Amino acid sequence: MRQLRAYIAALLLAMTAVSAQAAPASVPVRDVTDQLVARMDGKPLTADMLRRAIIAGAGSKGWVVVADGEGKLLASLDVRGKHQAKVAISYGADRYSVKYLSANNLNVETKSENKNYSGAAEKAPVGTVLIHPNYNRWVSIMVQEIQASANQIAP
Repeated sequence: MRQLRAYIAALLLAMTAVSAQAAPASVPVRDVTDQLVARMDGKPLTADMLRRAIIAGAGSKGWVVVADGEGKLLASLDVRGKHQAKVAISYGADRYSVKYLSANNLNVETKSENKNYSGAAEKAPVGTVLIHPNYNRWVSIMVQEIQASANQIAP
């Protein structure tokens, strides 16, 4: 009986360790502010050209982009029907910003005083929105694709 209890305790401990490793620690949401976009050929961009580059670049990575007023777009990403993210994008002639709006199934929480955190979340101030690290990676890839698209957009 003692051996069975020890075996069960070891099994539970191992399962806890595996599940802790399976879900990466949440990280602070990284918004993109005033991201400068410059064409490699040195030609200036117009706001319309940047809008088209944003739609093309984000769209190439699965983001669905819709207009939300003058100089504003909304972009949504659905990954395997399981994870969703939504951002607001504002833009001008040579720069744009990406701001987190919402997410589903990405471990979103607001950092509180009553919980212990690890990694990047530990250093973030109370009240910071924390999210699964894939969200920041997806936004970073979108930013790279927008820059690449800006170099291919015709006037």
